[in-house]
Amino acid sequence: MVGKTNCSSIQLLFFTLVYLGFLFLRSINGDPIVHCIENERIALVKFKEGLTDPSGRLSSWVGDHCCRWRGVTCSNRTGRVIKLNLQNPFEFREIRSLSDYKSFENSYLGGELSSSLLSLKHLNYLDLSQNYFSGISIPIFIGSLARLKYLNFSSSAFGGTVPPHLGNLSRLCYLDLHGNSGSENNDFQWLSRLSSLRYLDMGDVTFNGGGGVGLIQAINVLPSLLELHLSTCGLYDLPLTLPFLNLTSLTVLDVSSNYLNSSIPLWLFNISSLVSLDLSDNYFRGPFPNVLSHMSSLQVLKLSGNQISGQLPASIGRLSTLKLLDLSGNQLNGTIPNSIGRLSELKFLILGGNPWSGVISDVHLMHLRKLRQLKISSISQENPLAFDLRDDWVPSFRLEKMYIRDVQLGLTFPAWLRTQTQLSTLVLANVGISGNIPEWFWKFSSRKMEYLSLYENQLNGTVPNLLHFHHECFVDLGSNQFEGRIPVWSNVTDLYLSNNSFSGPIPSNISRMTSRLKGLDLSSNFLNGSIPPSIGKLQDLNWLVLSNNQLSGKLPQDWRSPELLYVLDLSNNNFSGKIPTSMGSLTSLGYLVLSNNSLYGEIPSSLRNCTSLRSLDLGNNRFSGNIPTWIRENGALRIRILRLRSNLFSGKIPKQLCYLSFLHYLDLAHNNLSGSIPQCFENFTVMSSDFSPTESGDDYNEKTKVVAKGRELEYSLFSNLYLLTGQIPEEIGNLRKLETLDLSKNKLSGPIPSSMSSLTFLSNLNLSYNELSGKIPSGNQLQTLDDKSIYMQNPLLCGPPLSAKCPGDETNQGQGLVESEEEDIDGFEMFWFYVGMAPGFVVGFWIICGTLLLKKSWRYAYFQLLEDWADKFYLLFTVNIARLRRKLRLERN
Repeated sequence: MVGKTNCSSIQLLFFTLVYLGFLFLRSINGDPIVHCIENERIALVKFKEGLTDPSGRLSSWVGDHCCRWRGVTCSNRTGRVIKLNLQNPFEFREIRSLSDYKSFENSYLGGELSSSLLSLKHLNYLDLSQNYFSGISIPIFIGSLARLKYLNFSSSAFGGTVPPHLGNLSRLCYLDLHGNSGSENNDFQWLSRLSSLRYLDMGDVTFNGGGGVGLIQAINVLPSLLELHLSTCGLYDLPLTLPFLNLTSLTVLDVSSNYLNSSIPLWLFNISSLVSLDLSDNYFRGPFPNVLSHMSSLQVLKLSGNQISGQLPASIGRLSTLKLLDLSGNQLNGTIPNSIGRLSELKFLILGGNPWSGVISDVHLMHLRKLRQLKISSISQENPLAFDLRDDWVPSFRLEKMYIRDVQLGLTFPAWLRTQTQLSTLVLANVGISGNIPEWFWKFSSRKMEYLSLYENQLNGTVPNLLHFHHECFVDLGSNQFEGRIPVWSNVTDLYLSNNSFSGPIPSNISRMTSRLKGLDLSSNFLNGSIPPSIGKLQDLNWLVLSNNQLSGKLPQDWRSPELLYVLDLSNNNFSGKIPTSMGSLTSLGYLVLSNNSLYGEIPSSLRNCTSLRSLDLGNNRFSGNIPTWIRENGALRIRILRLRSNLFSGKIPKQLCYLSFLHYLDLAHNNLSGSIPQCFENFTVMSSDFSPTESGDDYNEKTKVVAKGRELEYSLFSNLYLLTGQIPEEIGNLRKLETLDLSKNKLSGPIPSSMSSLTFLSNLNLSYNELSGKIPSGNQLQTLDDKSIYMQNPLLCGPPLSAKCPGDETNQGQGLVESEEEDIDGFEMFWFYVGMAPGFVVGFWIICGTLLLKKSWRYAYFQLLEDWADKFYLLFTVNIARLRRKLRLERN
């Protein structure tokens, strides 16, 4: 019997092991142990139906096995959906090219969020980040997903008000809403109910009212909070004191890029658990906080972009755990303390953009063995910062990136750079070094360098003609004294050699050796010859500046390859011929500058395809024909600079120019144009409103010459009109931001509009050599423009500042003489009036006072009358005061 029982037990154990093995084999083959719940599968299908999915990321959401669907995770035990991860697989921060961006854009999910998610009762993880939901509000029902522990809606273009219902998610540990710049938050109290919260990021969410005080008070009751990110939230204040600090576990605090305009609240430095503190890009002012020294765990301190002033205290050296220190863009002055050299854990030291003075010696740097990035610059004009290092100094660190600007580094090229074999980025701009660059540097830089700038020094000599960079490299040697031929360096993506003394032709093989070239600036040298046709084959080229040389010949005929070309500046050369028709294929072109050459012919109609054009400068050539009317088409509506002066254009000024509502500069001077000034020029709204070049996204600062008041002015987006015939429209006064107006040497007639006096920004005006008539308007800005040459050779103009009197001025002068004579007569009569008044006053005084002195009864009666009046006045005053007090007391109660 016992043997039978043992046999049964062995058989049961055997079958159990076989069954478990079967389950194991199914699991490793990818078969789910349990199927998903049917009502949850239906809920997911409904959720998918509300979404747009251009790349088909959710194409696997078919069939019965929803736990196998992409982005869906189920519990192995119950089959319930517990996790939904629909984050865009292409991270925005990983975008390196246009094709990367297109892949990112195509992978967006969008549309609407269905409330069918409420059927996922066990959902604890929801990630919809890096998608695009077109400004819709975060649905209120999200606050009913009671089991959520992780919620990430970051960078998904949500808008509207963040629903306070999220405060119902009492189990939530992680909440990330950053990057939804269209979202706003009107209430802080719901945050205080998230008692389990450990991570909160609401960067870019606008807090209406900017009340940082209420926000911090709400967050201060979250004892488990580890990270708090509130960058770019529109906050304008923080509490200067907190009576009770509950954020004892906080390790990361980021309130950067707000409007915090006060001294730095000292309670921030009582959070001894902080590892990272970012207060950058605010308006914090006052001295550098001296209480930082007891923050024993602090590793990252960012205070850049504020107004912190005074000297950096020596106590900075006590932050022994610090790995990153960024104090750039403040008003810190004086010397950099030697104690900064005691920060032995420091990897990133960023001190640029302060008015530092004094010297940096090896004492500052000797113990910074772990330093990987060094950024130092000074804005001090009187006593600029300077390095004072021994000739045989050998740094203990091995830098990867070094930026030194506007600091005196020494007279010769620093030999100690030879030890920095890990450098990938080197910027030595305006540091006072001169002489030849040593041979070892070129070999050294070609190994790992990815960014090299030696801009604005006194370096001279020649550079190697051939050089191979092992990595793609940006090179800027501009504003030095280099000479010789233009080098051909392989693997260079950007080459900037402007303002040197390079000579000879542009190498014909430049496109073969530098096929990945994106930017090429050879301006202001002594180059000659023609542009090699191979330049037009550089497919990645987006910046080509060859201005201010001695280049000649015709322009290359084939411009079809550089589809991304944004800036093309060939001005101030000796080019001839016509504009190639193929330039119309440059659909990304934003700036076309061909001025001061010998180009001729008509503007090709193919340029209408350049729909990104923002600036067109063809001045000082021999172009002819009519001003094209197609210029209003497509993207040309956003053109801001149109300069066609000193050519042979004829015909009328086309009314189509009036549709260029973004136009900020127009110059049509010195052509053969005729006709009247279109009154619709008041449509130039940018000239009549505030305009900032930064708002337009400009990254190319043109330096075009503007002729005004007999001298040449360099402009960056000046307002300027050069028109030709007819009357000056009264509507010109609507262009309130107009700065320069030159209408000289035309046949303008009629009066100067009085509305011109409202041009409060007008600083340069030239109306000379016309047929204007009438009185020159006065008042406001015109009152300050009192130069006679502004109005010269207009024989029918009159009035100040001209000496010619207007008709009727003589009559006014005669009336003035009569009025002057009447004033003289009135003055004579007034004199005798005052002479006669004095004796009358004396006689009247003694009649009254003498009687009171001599007659006692009259004297008593007179003073009794005065006392009665005083008593009545006092009684009236007292009663009214009592009534007023009683009324105020009633209002208070």
